[in-house]
Amino acid sequence: MTLEESSARCGGHCWIERRVFELLGAWGASAGAAGVVVLLDRHSQHAAWRAGQWWERLPVRAGLDREALVVPPSGWGEALGAAGEHRPAPAGGDPGLLAVTHRVVLPRLSARYRDHAGRAGPVADAPVLRTLGLAAGDVRVDWEEGEVGLQELLVDRESLAVASKAAREAEAAFVVG
Repeated sequence: MTLEESSARCGGHCWIERRVFELLGAWGASAGAAGVVVLLDRHSQHAAWRAGQWWERLPVRAGLDREALVVPPSGWGEALGAAGEHRPAPAGGDPGLLAVTHRVVLPRLSARYRDHAGRAGPVADAPVLRTLGLAAGDVRVDWEEGEVGLQELLVDRESLAVASKAAREAEAAFVVG
């Protein structure tokens, strides 16, 4: 990857993580169960930490506006909304919240990190690869923890139906835009 390509990817990661921080923080306020509130808040804070790590990976050069690199990657802006935009919590209560977060957003983010790692060069992108490893591991832990929380909420056909519908709608936002 060229420096410009790597920088654009890191800027995209930073944008996603900032937006996940915003959304999970806001969505946590609409959660019903205290455990879900705490889970979303913790995962929101993890996203903020990862956003900071990506900010540190952006190049510092004369005449380069680092913030200009922090833009939504294709599909992400459509699915998550513009930065700072109020986005209502997914329908379906707690099962919907966790399904969207832990069956759509975090798995897509994990795949994005894996793709970047596969394209990065071990010499030129060593700091980026280290950050990818840390961020990807952090996302996987949150993803797994949220999946466990979601499975505990899927107690009947109704909870399964609302979680599935919320995840399907979120996935469609990525695919269809």
